[in-house]
Amino acid sequence: MTKRSKSHASTEYVTLCKRPKKRYFLTEFIFTSAEHEKQFKRYATESKINEQLKQHFVNYWGVMGGAMLNQQTSFRVIYFNKETHICMFRVARPLQQMFESITCFLTTCEGVPCSLRVLHIAGTVRKIKRVAVEYHLESIKHLTDSDDEVDQIVADTINIINANQ
Repeated sequence: MTKRSKSHASTEYVTLCKRPKKRYFLTEFIFTSAEHEKQFKRYATESKINEQLKQHFVNYWGVMGGAMLNQQTSFRVIYFNKETHICMFRVARPLQQMFESITCFLTTCEGVPCSLRVLHIAGTVRKIKRVAVEYHLESIKHLTDSDDEVDQIVADTINIINANQ
């Protein structure tokens, strides 16, 4: 029987107690027509998007991908907004590149022709939320005429986000 050194035992303990690493995707659904957008808004929900992304992953990566997805239980849609078409989802870090690769091959969701554009990938929810807010504010800025009012809203919102950290 061999003796284990204390350093070996402590590294073994550390590797067993590590939190699984995750990556957060901020994505946007893009539609080819206004009619497709209306259909999507009518039928899409967070749980349906979750199932569609899982199914698309399994279709693209096959049985091996399905097994990896089932083994890594961290995949989940965190946020979905029907009006802005923004979706945030979480994946295990080992599956990050696999999910990045399937987003460009997504052609339909809920039977509606669309594509999925990745806006940002982050390691924390806080960072992905900040990017989402900044993206929404920039979208609002492009839609409104009054630059002074929008600049003030953007500045106030960014100050609130920075104060909460």
